[in-house]
Amino acid sequence: MTETHVATDPIQLLIDDHATVLHLISQYEELSSSSAFDSKSQQLELMKTLVKNLSVHEELEEQIFYPFFKQQSEELKDKEIVDQSLLEHHKVDILVKDLLLINDPNLEEFQSQMKLMIENLKSHIEKEEKEVFPKARDIMGDRSLGLLDSMLKLRSKLESEMMQASDATLQEKGEEKASIEKSIPDLPGAPTEIHQATEVTEAEGMKDTAATGGEPVIAGDDSAAASAPAPPSNDSVDIEDGTASITGKKHPAAGSAKKGTVSKKAKQR
Repeated sequence: MTETHVATDPIQLLIDDHATVLHLISQYEELSSSSAFDSKSQQLELMKTLVKNLSVHEELEEQIFYPFFKQQSEELKDKEIVDQSLLEHHKVDILVKDLLLINDPNLEEFQSQMKLMIENLKSHIEKEEKEVFPKARDIMGDRSLGLLDSMLKLRSKLESEMMQASDATLQEKGEEKASIEKSIPDLPGAPTEIHQATEVTEAEGMKDTAATGGEPVIAGDDSAAASAPAPPSNDSVDIEDGTASITGKKHPAAGSAKKGTVSKKAKQR
C-alpha cells in the first residue's frame, strides 16, 4: 500500500495502485517457482498483502471513482463498462474469500485459486487502463482535485484499518465482501454472467437472474433475460464537490454464489 510517488490526479492514484498490485503478483510468481524452504510462508504473506491492497483499491473505486464516472458520463456504453467492472470486482472478492479460508500455499487448491485470481486481476487492470481511465479523464474536468482529495482521505482511513487487521479480521472482511449483493441496473448489452471459482454443482450451466423472477434460464438462451423488466435499484449515489457514496443490501444467502450463476453485488460503505 506504499506509493512510489504522490499522485496528482485520481486516475494516477488508481494507476499507481495497479502498479503496486502487479509488483506483488510478480513477486508471488517468482516465489511460486522457487525451491527455497520458506517460499510457501512467503507466498502466504504476499497473498495477504495483496488482499489488503486490493481491499483499499476496490473501496476507492466503488465508493468514489465509479459512482462519479457513471453519473457524469452520458454514454450508455460507459455505464455498462462500470457495471461490468463491478462484477469483475465481485469475482475477485469470491476468490479472495476462498484463499483466506484455505490459507495454505502447500495445497493445490490454494495455488489454483491464486492463479485464477492473478489472471482475473491482470485482465481487469488492462481493461480499466485502456477503456475506463482514458474516458474518465475526459469527463472529470474541474472536479478532479475534489475527487483526489476525497480518495486520499478515504485511503488513509482504510490503510490504517488494514495495517491493524488480524488474520481473523481479514477473513471476516473477505466473507462479508463476497456476500454483499450489488444493485446494478440492468442495461441493454450489459454482461449477464460471471464465472466464479467455486465448487461445480448440478446447477452449472444455468443462469439464475432476478430479472426473470428467479426462474432458471439455460445458458446461451438470452431471450428471457432480454425481455424481462429490470429490477429496481437499491443503490443510492450521492456526489457533491467530488465526493460520492454507494450503498447496497446484504444478500440473504451469504456466500451462496456458484460457478455459472449470475451474481450482482455491492459493497456496503
